[in-house]
Amino acid sequence: MIEITNKASSMSKKVKPRTLKHQLGTEYSALFQDGINTQLNEYSVTFTDTSSAIATLNSTLDSLDGTTPFKWNPYVDLIPSSSPLTFTCEEWTSQKDSPGKSTLSATFIQQADFS
Repeated sequence: MIEITNKASSMSKKVKPRTLKHQLGTEYSALFQDGINTQLNEYSVTFTDTSSAIATLNSTLDSLDGTTPFKWNPYVDLIPSSSPLTFTCEEWTSQKDSPGKSTLSATFIQQADFS
């Protein structure tokens, strides 16, 4: 499995656990987890680097075509010993900022890792 080792220059994390709500009457309800792996996160990430590094990252995402999972560690700066997680990326944009510098913005969607 391909591992993306680029460090994000900015990142935000969206968490929305999958739940089921069972309503009993008007005054009581119960929430339950909806299956296994109910809290898979979504990361909006921005990479700012040399144009060459961004071109390589763009080519890597192109080759994965939105369907192939890859490894990436969102916490490498905070917890260097943490392990990479499994993601897919269905959309990204890149732009040239200045001579020699480019930016790539993407949404990485965490996938269940059964390995």
